[in-house]
Amino acid sequence: QPVHAASLYREESVAIYTVPTQQQRLAKCKAQTAMASTATTVAMAIVVLAAVSSDVLPVAEADAGLISRTCKKTKTPAICVAMLRADRRTDGAMNLYGLASNALLIAIDTVYNNTRVIVDLFKGKEGTPEGGALDGCNQAYLEADNDLELQARLALDFLDYAGASKVILLAKDAGDMCEDAFKAIKKMSPLADMDRQMTERCGVTADLMDLLASKRSE
Repeated sequence: QPVHAASLYREESVAIYTVPTQQQRLAKCKAQTAMASTATTVAMAIVVLAAVSSDVLPVAEADAGLISRTCKKTKTPAICVAMLRADRRTDGAMNLYGLASNALLIAIDTVYNNTRVIVDLFKGKEGTPEGGALDGCNQAYLEADNDLELQARLALDFLDYAGASKVILLAKDAGDMCEDAFKAIKKMSPLADMDRQMTERCGVTADLMDLLASKRSE
């Protein structure tokens, strides 16, 4: 079925899924914690304390060479450095956890920005091959939004770095799926650069989550 422009916007896509606010997520976590047993609560506290002591969570002072040193350990060092240095939020990152958290925010922003472009391109193309391809792109990015905004963030909140990496890699496929939609109608994709950016940024973010997972297992 043709997709309506309103459904493309995240803030207007309540019928598809509802993204909880940070306050709602915190309230839910608090409720779950209140229902947990004393043993489970203590166990979770030990996990968090262990993470803090191993420098997985933010520390007091930032390191000027943190980005360079960290990105050298990823699969695409140059892209990693450019991505993190271009975002002002990274200035507040204190360690690997901070870089990974900011990378996830950058990936989420990429989904929102690309979706806005899809909305604009879709106008007037209802019922056309291009409109169908854009509908496919929209669906791919909506799924990526769910993967990143909901699942990856929740996994990161609970220090499940391996789990976060897995869902981020699922979101990474959105760019390729969008490009494939245009290849299917033998048309040049107007989103090629942005789809590539989506793939690259999710790849870097997943790499950083993998580094966190490896560091935690040491």
